[in-house]
Amino acid sequence: GINAEYMGQTRHIFETMNASGYSIDTIMACGGGVKNPMWIQEHANATQCNVILTEQPEAVLLGAAMLGAVAGGAYPDVETAMRGMSREGSRVLPLECTRTFYDQKYRVFQELYADHRKYSEMMKVP
Repeated sequence: GINAEYMGQTRHIFETMNASGYSIDTIMACGGGVKNPMWIQEHANATQCNVILTEQPEAVLLGAAMLGAVAGGAYPDVETAMRGMSREGSRVLPLECTRTFYDQKYRVFQELYADHRKYSEMMKVP
């Protein structure tokens, strides 16, 4: 479904970036999705990345507070406010027992992506 495609795209982006010299192995997550432990675990499993949740789940409120703290002079800039006001919460690790399953799903995604590119090329108007 849509979620499987999204996770395939995410893994594809990470693998492409890692092949270009990056080393992505961790996802920082915040927002409404972090309230669903199953959704977070599946992202860790599908991407084979650790997922770190922020201590403060209400990222929009915390971001607004950070901007207010900078505007009020409590911090000199947003980066310093982020370091001072946000903290790592829990960490979700990928389950090794799901690796083979998600590797197979990713191979299916790669085939679908290759087909999509081929069909898009066929549909181009000369």
